[in-house]
Amino acid sequence: MKKTISIITLILHLSIISFAQTLSVGVNYGYNLSQLTGDYRIQEPRDFIKNNPISNYTYGVVVNYHFKSKLSLQGEINYKTKSHDFRMADGVMGGGIVGRVDFNYLEIPLLMKYSFGNRLKLFVNTGPSVNILLSGGNYYDITFSDNPPFQDQYHSLNILSDFNTITIGIVGGIGISYNVISNINLHAQIRTSYDLTNAAKVASYSDPNRGGTWSYNTTHFLDYVMQFGLSYTFY
Repeated sequence: MKKTISIITLILHLSIISFAQTLSVGVNYGYNLSQLTGDYRIQEPRDFIKNNPISNYTYGVVVNYHFKSKLSLQGEINYKTKSHDFRMADGVMGGGIVGRVDFNYLEIPLLMKYSFGNRLKLFVNTGPSVNILLSGGNYYDITFSDNPPFQDQYHSLNILSDFNTITIGIVGGIGISYNVISNINLHAQIRTSYDLTNAAKVASYSDPNRGGTWSYNTTHFLDYVMQFGLSYTFY
């Protein structure tokens, strides 16, 4: 009986050590360039003509579990602001409307990661993500007057309810990691993410506060991220 307990204890001890040697946790920080793509229309009162990407910060935590020396499963929780600005058609005398809107998301990707190299490693990762809309949606624009006395007008409203609370996306990236000391690694990567489901609800809105008609059909956020991180492997 004592021998059996000793064997079970040894097996559990070795399993815990084996698991701990393959588990790392870390943090990341980076820059996110986002753009709302797809088929949508804004008339306020002129037609939407141009959508520009906007840069913001992103940061989060990472947990990585190694199945083998090169293959691992990585889960992340990232806070990310997705934004876009746009321009309406100019008026006869050159006036125009420039607007912007920001959304705050919690991005939760689950990635398969393949690494190769020794102290300096190159890696690629890809996988699905669940994106949860937390806050934001504060839209504002400036109308540059094209008529005397040329006084610019400011307009704002919240369009958070226009957008879906949860979206599903795909994430992919490539990067390098460097083993500073035995259990500390530095990471740098570039990645892109894309909404597979609609960011906005398929609908059309028209009310006095909007100043015109807003119509959403297919809408997807496209993000480009440059990310830096630090991780610690447990022994």
